[in-house]
Amino acid sequence: LNPAACALHGWTREEMLEMDPGEFIHESTHNVFVDMMATLAIAPSFTGLARGKRSDGSTFDVEVYAVPLRFRGMRLYLSSVRDVTHLRDATRAIERSEARVRRALEASDAAYWELNLETGAVFESPRCRELFGQKITGLDGWLSMGHPDDKKHLASEWQHHLARLTPV
Repeated sequence: LNPAACALHGWTREEMLEMDPGEFIHESTHNVFVDMMATLAIAPSFTGLARGKRSDGSTFDVEVYAVPLRFRGMRLYLSSVRDVTHLRDATRAIERSEARVRRALEASDAAYWELNLETGAVFESPRCRELFGQKITGLDGWLSMGHPDDKKHLASEWQHHLARLTPV
């Protein structure tokens, strides 16, 4: 046990060495500990999510990474436990924000589309298809629907943006 693990849980090193792991793993995720042990019996490593428990009774989300090792003929487990509560909170905030935007777009009957720059996949709203009268087939498809006087400028702006020469 290192000082960071003790600080994370709120117990001293001496206290934690005397404890059963079930005392600092929340009851709702004891199965993760069981899964970890079963996985490490047949695999070189384990990664999972669980809930940790502090000395004051509060809980927190953790990511657990563990590997088996041999030391002086004994089979031991080296594990790393990282508090990921902030990641869970950020993910939930993003999900709430996305839901609000989705509701606003649906209520406004707006025409919108989205291009995944990594895959080239395009999502377009039903109103977008209705407005343009055709399916957007990617960046080239969108540019082809622009006004002839604007196409060169739009293409140039997109290239600058994709080259990260303009802010997002």
